[in-house]
Amino acid sequence: MSSVITKISKKLHSSSSSGAGKKILVTGASGFVAAHILNEFLEHGYHVVGTVRSQESAEKVKKSHAKHVGNLSFAIVPDVAAPNAHDEAVKGVDGVSPNTVSFA
Repeated sequence: MSSVITKISKKLHSSSSSGAGKKILVTGASGFVAAHILNEFLEHGYHVVGTVRSQESAEKVKKSHAKHVGNLSFAIVPDVAAPNAHDEAVKGVDGVSPNTVSFA
């Protein structure tokens, strides 16, 4: 887990620009790994859309990222295995970061 977070952090820190004005989708936003990924993107000025399975999960994520709640929104995806489950969630985003992301 820590290697994924480290790789994302290094990529974001090596970027010459901030994430201001950019929107990234993080899937599985209520998960342990995603919490760290969300934090990295939020700390770099990105607006993060997190997918969660319920509004209750969204509220928990909001509480754990209260410092950045203004740059955080959610897409409710109750069944991630359903056909086209993420179609609405990806609209208008500049990038997608599944919480199992791996950089070469």
